[in-house]
Amino acid sequence: MDPKTKYSLGQYYFGILSLFVIGSGFLELLFFFTGGEFSYGILNIPPAVIRGTVIASMGIFMLTGASKLKSIDGLALVTLACIMLWVFSVNDLFEVLTNSILPAEEAEGWFNSLNGFLSTYSGPYHPCVVLLPFTLPIFLYIRCYKEDLRVFE
Repeated sequence: MDPKTKYSLGQYYFGILSLFVIGSGFLELLFFFTGGEFSYGILNIPPAVIRGTVIASMGIFMLTGASKLKSIDGLALVTLACIMLWVFSVNDLFEVLTNSILPAEEAEGWFNSLNGFLSTYSGPYHPCVVLLPFTLPIFLYIRCYKEDLRVFE
């Protein structure tokens, strides 16, 4: 694929992804201030101030970087936002893992049964975990940037 076309598509892709990230951050802030919570299917948006603020700023970093993805500064901003999202996702997945080991309070024993263990992985998940696979194309742009650099000079 032509590098100019690839980076133009990347600008649109990460721009749209950043709007979803900003939206999920603002929804967490909104639900904190209104006292609500949203859960539908595999998506759960909890109310949180600090987390919502960081996720919204993550989306702003990604949007700013996506607008100038052809430069190393833009690629670095998008990469920073993706790494921040990965940290939040790993934190959420670690929470699911640790909750799956211990049984419910009314259950007997120290460890969860196989059914109880597997049922904790059915969801719902926070927006960062849902958006995690959509950030993986950043590896394509990081890997190919050095080769494509001569096209933009």
